[in-house]
Amino acid sequence: QAGVVVQGLVLEPLASGEAVLSEEEKQAGVMMADIGGGTTDIAIFKDGSIWHTAILPVAGYQLTRDVAIGLGLPFDVAEQMKRKYGSVMPVYEGSKTDPAQKIAQNGHGINYQDLNDIIRARVEEILRLIMLELPRSEFEATVPAGLVLTGGSANLPGIDALGREIMPIPVRIGVP
Repeated sequence: QAGVVVQGLVLEPLASGEAVLSEEEKQAGVMMADIGGGTTDIAIFKDGSIWHTAILPVAGYQLTRDVAIGLGLPFDVAEQMKRKYGSVMPVYEGSKTDPAQKIAQNGHGINYQDLNDIIRARVEEILRLIMLELPRSEFEATVPAGLVLTGGSANLPGIDALGREIMPIPVRIGVP
């Protein structure tokens, strides 16, 4: 009714790749993971085009759900705390919050360390699931440019450092 007409559809990982990857990365071989709200969309680019895609049914929603269940919070409060205080590395250098400190949102108080332990566990799981999309012994040959993380959950402080810690390939945050 607004007069907008869809002229075509684009595979979401392809659109994300156009926004955050360089032509050199796509030519050499790169893996991109868009960790959104409901799914993690994966695309592997090789020789300038998509070589493989996958969609994992875990992403930011599951992070928030784990926080809500693990800390006994309403979902919306858990989402606010994840966004405001969440980090995958509780002792991350940029953190201004003491790990033992209590944090509060909408009258709910939790321990900063507990929040981030839950987030880190789920993010580690997501990163390991992403790695399962690559042939086991050919990481460097398949994606020499590494892994590029994008999407809302890629904004969690320290996610790139955690990726480099547990993955055998370079990891960076992709920005448009």
